[in-house]
Amino acid sequence: MSLGIAAVRLLAHLFHLAVSTYSAKICIIPVFGSAFVDSYRQLLLTSLFLLFLAYFLNQKRVSKVTAERVHVLTVVYSTVIPVSARYISNAVGLSLGPWYGALAVDLATAYPVVIGTSYQIARIFSVSNREKSVVRLVLIVLASIRLHSIFESRIVSRVLVQFVFPDLYPNAWTALEKISVTNFGSALLIALVSQPRLLALSALLVTLSLFAVPRVVPGGDGVFEGVEKSTVSITGYLSVVRDAKQSLIVLRNDHSLLGGYFYTPPATIKPSLSEQEVDSWVPEPIYSAFVMQEAIRLVIPAPRSQKHNILIVGLGVGTCADAMLRHGLKVDIVELDPMVVQYAVDYFGFQMSQARVTVCDGAYFIHSLAHTFIHRPDETQREDLQKYDYIVHDVFTGGTIAPTMFTAELWQDVQHIMAPDGVLAVNVGGDLSSSLVQALIRTVVQSFKSIGGRCRAFRDSPRQGISSPDFANAVLFCRRQEGGPIRFRPSQKLDYLNSKLRKQALDMEIEIELPVYLDDSQEIVLDSSSQISLDRHISEANVHRFASKSVQAEMEHWSLMNNVLDWNIWVGW
Repeated sequence: MSLGIAAVRLLAHLFHLAVSTYSAKICIIPVFGSAFVDSYRQLLLTSLFLLFLAYFLNQKRVSKVTAERVHVLTVVYSTVIPVSARYISNAVGLSLGPWYGALAVDLATAYPVVIGTSYQIARIFSVSNREKSVVRLVLIVLASIRLHSIFESRIVSRVLVQFVFPDLYPNAWTALEKISVTNFGSALLIALVSQPRLLALSALLVTLSLFAVPRVVPGGDGVFEGVEKSTVSITGYLSVVRDAKQSLIVLRNDHSLLGGYFYTPPATIKPSLSEQEVDSWVPEPIYSAFVMQEAIRLVIPAPRSQKHNILIVGLGVGTCADAMLRHGLKVDIVELDPMVVQYAVDYFGFQMSQARVTVCDGAYFIHSLAHTFIHRPDETQREDLQKYDYIVHDVFTGGTIAPTMFTAELWQDVQHIMAPDGVLAVNVGGDLSSSLVQALIRTVVQSFKSIGGRCRAFRDSPRQGISSPDFANAVLFCRRQEGGPIRFRPSQKLDYLNSKLRKQALDMEIEIELPVYLDDSQEIVLDSSSQISLDRHISEANVHRFASKSVQAEMEHWSLMNNVLDWNIWVGW
């Protein structure tokens, strides 16, 4: 075999492997979230690939007959990835949990293809060059791993996402079927360049696979009618799910909800509504957690600015931003994920043209703006560069807490971009008794206390039991010393925007006692798994120590959300 033919076959097999491993990843994230994928998956796959490739390359002889059989098995596993993933997720996912459930799906889908591809590559190089040397083996292994990584991250991820997810419904092809077709295409590629006799078998296998794919059609799974739009974006799996019977639409991110509305058209309630009443109508949010931060407007005394401006870090479906626009505030928004912005506009009625939206990392935006106010005061005279009267910080996604967005250094930057009498609202979700959330709250409160500021915190529901995890949503309200104590004026009818949920959520009845977070004599909370004491504050110097706790928080949130919505909704994408 010539070197050129060997290179072509090598690239074909690595491309097929990249398609298969990324397909398995797409099947894992919607059901199990990103905890497993973000933490251990790539390391496990790379280690397995390295181990088997090195082992097979070191064999004296790689049988041609065995190679053909391995090719058949590789094609089988790659084309039935969606079928295996769906059935395994449905059968054991709930009992195994987000980590072991995702691992079980990977074992049945990606791992066999990794082993089969390792054998095929070893066959290629044993035929093209019989010489064995340690240097040659190492070079082949490292080159193969690197090429696979490039194919998956730079080519397959973009092509597959563009093919699988746009306009998912009411198309005849579901996402799972599109994954099967894509895997089949890559299987045909390796058949063409290596074993043409297996083309017919590959076609038969993918046809059977398509018939075996469980179809998720409108009205088919759970209480939701269907997915209107979905994609794999930089923050995870995003999907817009609607149920017309309940007039409900939600935006899902991995195993969590970014927001949603009960969206009953006003004309069906009161057909005699005037055009002005229709224009002022606002859909009802589905959870109080999405509107509690709107109480930032109720803090008194209000900032002295003539026209209040607000910075919202984390858009969601635009619930808070839309409310602030309706109350006449000048709204700036920072959102990391461009697809979240697009879905908020396309499906949730967010008026992007009325706000100033910046798509970037929130910490980078805040730091850059603070740097401008500190080191370039001459630029702060610009009309479009004013300190904010209100700042809403809401960056929870999929149950994940990004520690880098909660460091003491970030809160110092926030104080630099706030008006002297401005107000900050920080949304906190998860187990409020966990060491990570306690350190998070302690860092925020202590950062403002150190400059003479004050904070108060409220939760959306009372704690159920002292011994059980304290899952709840809370909002911290903080202001600098110049603003005085945190007090709230009574909410009024205009604050509710015709929403019954807002009327309840803006009462702010359940307050959290914050002094306990400032008492340095309090016993330090220990990590239950390692019993190692965590630092009591989050800073850039120790933020890495909280990364594992963030993954643990995501896994706990996964279990919580399975009680919020039916399992069929999650496993059905």
